[in-house]
Amino acid sequence: MKRAVVLAGGGARGCYEFGVWTALRECGVEFDLLTGTSIGAINAALMAQGDYALAKELWETIRVDQVIDGGIDLDLSIEAMFGQLRQLGPFLKKYIGSRGADITPLVELVKRVIDEEKVRASGVRLGIPAVAFPSLKPLEITLEQMPEGALHDYLLASAACFPAFPVMKAEGRSYIDGGYYDNLPIDLAVKMGAEEIVAVDISSKTAHTRYQGMPFVTYIRPSWPLGSFLDFGPAGMRRNQKLGYLDTLRAFGRVFGCRYAFDPEGLDAAPAARFMRRIMAFEAQAPMDGRLHPGLSADGALTRVLREHIGSPSYTCLEALLCGAEICGERLGIDPAEAYTLERFNELLAERIGPPEDYNYRELFDRPGAPQNFALLRERFWGDRAYLLASAAHWIGACEDLYGGCKWIASGLPAEFLGALYLNTVSLCGD
Repeated sequence: MKRAVVLAGGGARGCYEFGVWTALRECGVEFDLLTGTSIGAINAALMAQGDYALAKELWETIRVDQVIDGGIDLDLSIEAMFGQLRQLGPFLKKYIGSRGADITPLVELVKRVIDEEKVRASGVRLGIPAVAFPSLKPLEITLEQMPEGALHDYLLASAACFPAFPVMKAEGRSYIDGGYYDNLPIDLAVKMGAEEIVAVDISSKTAHTRYQGMPFVTYIRPSWPLGSFLDFGPAGMRRNQKLGYLDTLRAFGRVFGCRYAFDPEGLDAAPAARFMRRIMAFEAQAPMDGRLHPGLSADGALTRVLREHIGSPSYTCLEALLCGAEICGERLGIDPAEAYTLERFNELLAERIGPPEDYNYRELFDRPGAPQNFALLRERFWGDRAYLLASAAHWIGACEDLYGGCKWIASGLPAEFLGALYLNTVSLCGD
């Protein structure tokens, strides 16, 4: 069965794909063909020639001036843009004067790291999309269709992110970035004979939803935002590599979780079953008549949070428990670029929560309709979701009537309530 690895375009976010390659090697996943767009094409060529050590050095040391002459690490958030004004001015003047970024360093980099002879001798087939300019006619080309010596030109053509980058030429014809046609060339892999596909999507929106869930496609997407495609800052690059590694281990069943990576060792079914029973019992009282209805098909706010977080209408008790843990981790600032045992994760949560006396939880939740309480809730909701989560967890521990005391929290802040219920279930807050 022919297996393809398909790599999306995304500039600096291509470091995520190196993390994916690291995990594929660890999982023993081999491949017969590769397709890639833009930076994905360059990564695919590196993978085809089998130079893992060279790729590791590249992605650990690359900086923006190795891609763009005089470039700056562009974090495209508004706050960061204001902080970069001094650097941004001179860069934009040069950019406008040259009608695009000077990517001479990228051209030299591709020629230095990609050995066309090695790629051709590897036996791994390689396919690359680009877009003809100005006709905008798409091109899908395989290595065997390229004349000797043309690989570098086609890689750069696929990565010509016009108008940020200039138009590039291959075999005398002008091309721009293949992402304008297909940023994740799964279709090309299928045309090349792939029967099994590992697709790595690093774009902000899912490139091919129709392939998600297909049994022959392992679809890997970032569990957390990867930042700007022009931000080559070393800290972000290291983080994104780790995320690519962990997301791939998750896709192949080596770690559990949706947005965090949990070691399978030490995952206990007992608290998972208890957590699910509490969710179901809570939502079974949704008619608000004060009685428990065990036969009711619960489909309330908490189960909606679970479905959205897990990305599936069905899930196990363990998946629900980890969802609760992940909500807490997000609100309390646990680093997602590390793997954890659940025990260690809970220790970190406990450190961030602190003792009950640090929270005004009784005043916050005892009379939520009081004007002063409403103002405090509003302040906490917009300004400090971690405080709100921890306060709700302590309030759950103090409540004699869980449903009566917390139904309004579950209705208005279902994710925070689910996280708080997790903290209480695993005995991090309350009895």
